[in-house]
Amino acid sequence: MSQQTPIDTEIEGLAWRVLDGTADEKDQGRLETLLGDDPQAREIYLRCIQLHADLTVFFQRGEDKSTRTDRDPPETNPAAPMPIVDIPLAGDSPLAGV
Repeated sequence: MSQQTPIDTEIEGLAWRVLDGTADEKDQGRLETLLGDDPQAREIYLRCIQLHADLTVFFQRGEDKSTRTDRDPPETNPAAPMPIVDIPLAGDSPLAGV
């Protein structure tokens, strides 16, 4: 695994704020700028989206509220809609044409 650069860390932080619904317009604008300039940035963003989706499915699958205990964390924002960010994909990206 390659070492993260400060830009990679910034992209992940911005992506998580967008996914969590805490990003403001400045954050969203910065993320869109970074994604538009760099195919690697788009890959990082897409990995964050995939992890978010995978975790959402994992924690929603088969959840039986009758087995919850007082020690279980409270439910927060179940099934939050995925944010949409315009990501231009390069022709050589595995996601181009999807």
